[in-house]
Amino acid sequence: MFFQNRNYAFFLDKVIKHLNDFVKIYSYCLLPDHFHFLLYIKELNILINENKRRSVSQAFSNLFNSYSKAINLQEGRSGNLFNRPFKRTLISSENQMKDMICYIHKNPLHHGLNIDYKFYQWSSYRDILESEDSQTPYNEVLNLFSGPDKFKESHIEAPDTLVKKFEL
Repeated sequence: MFFQNRNYAFFLDKVIKHLNDFVKIYSYCLLPDHFHFLLYIKELNILINENKRRSVSQAFSNLFNSYSKAINLQEGRSGNLFNRPFKRTLISSENQMKDMICYIHKNPLHHGLNIDYKFYQWSSYRDILESEDSQTPYNEVLNLFSGPDKFKESHIEAPDTLVKKFEL
């Protein structure tokens, strides 16, 4: 999915461009062959003009198509980059949300990238803590964990069984 390092930033830019009106991104992690996002859907449909609406489903479709076309052109390939349908998990409690955030951030370890999740460039972990140019509602995430220290502590204490619990 991400053939060159610059593809990660390009994909994140596309996510913001296509989804920002529809979702809040609470956490994310981009890996070489897949990605994870914890999203809150804030709008299902947006009125573009008096005759036209845009849906969150269409926004996702536009994101995937736009990114696929660019990568296919870059790599001289054709075809889909994304599995259809993409997998979703409904989050139904604050504890499940905190667990999912930790799971997403620790995903590079699970996939053997041999990179400390705290320093992984294509994850929201540092964005949330540093809040500079963050694409996440970092204050909401930190408040969910009762501050930055508990946020870090929760990640350290998150059991490896979270991987099995949320494996998508």
